[in-house]
Parts: sequence; C-alpha cells; structure tokens
Amino acid sequence: MTIRITWKRALATLLGLALLGMGLAWSGVINLAASSGHWAITDWFLHWAMRNSVRTHAAFTAPRTPPTQAGW
Repeated sequence: MTIRITWKRALATLLGLALLGMGLAWSGVINLAASSGHWAITDWFLHWAMRNSVRTHAAFTAPRTPPTQAGW
C-alpha cells in the first residue's frame, strides 16, 4: 500500500500542524517568558536577521542633512 501525496493531503497536513502549534501556544505548556532567553541558534538567527535588515534599510535611506554651525 502506497500513500500518494496530493495537494489536498499536503494542505491538510500543513493546516493540522498549524492547528497543533496554535493549540500548544494556547495551552501554555511551552514557556515563552521573555526572561528565559533564546536558544543559541535562535539568538544567532535573530541577530543575523536584524543586522541584514539594518544594512538593507540603511542602504535605501538618505542621511539627514547635518546641522549647520548656526544651528548649534
């Protein structure tokens, strides 16, 4: 017996996983306290994404004009 992967089954599986994740978040079983910190890989990823975001947004923003001597 072989199980065929169809679009319906793939979408049903993704929906089931999303519902399971929402159920876990709603239940409070997983500790999501901000004071507990992140795993090392999560911390690395978040800082990596932040640095890339800042670099990209900085490249597309013009610097503000510096204040003149009269403005000091």
